[in-house]
Amino acid sequence: MPGYAYPVGAETVAAGDSLSINHLVSDTNISTASSIFTATSKTRVMSVTAVNVDLGIIPVRLYVKRGSNAPLVVARTRVLKVKALVLPLVSGDSRVGDSGPSDQDFNKIATEFTLQTGDKLYAVSRLANAVQLTIELKENID
Repeated sequence: MPGYAYPVGAETVAAGDSLSINHLVSDTNISTASSIFTATSKTRVMSVTAVNVDLGIIPVRLYVKRGSNAPLVVARTRVLKVKALVLPLVSGDSRVGDSGPSDQDFNKIATEFTLQTGDKLYAVSRLANAVQLTIELKENID
């Protein structure tokens, strides 16, 4: 049955310590952005929700930087009011995937992903202090 809310291939609830971060995106350029979160152990990013606290439709991008590599775009979207950037992986969920118009600042919703020790999470918006992110994490996973 498509769309049932049970993680693909999971037999038990993921172990680890839950953490929730609220972050007002103040950075407008990835080259000068400061990190939101630095993983001190293997960490799974379970979900990221963006809330527009300003007027209009605000583009926002979520990045991961590993070591000296260039930051990698994990999710990008435009937020009118509330928008999910990352959701837990469930069977048959058509909301997640990589496709979307390449000429616009839009992707389908990304699925949960894992940060290795030392990986850094960044967020950038074209308008400073206009988007509030809520990030749900599980630290110390196997």
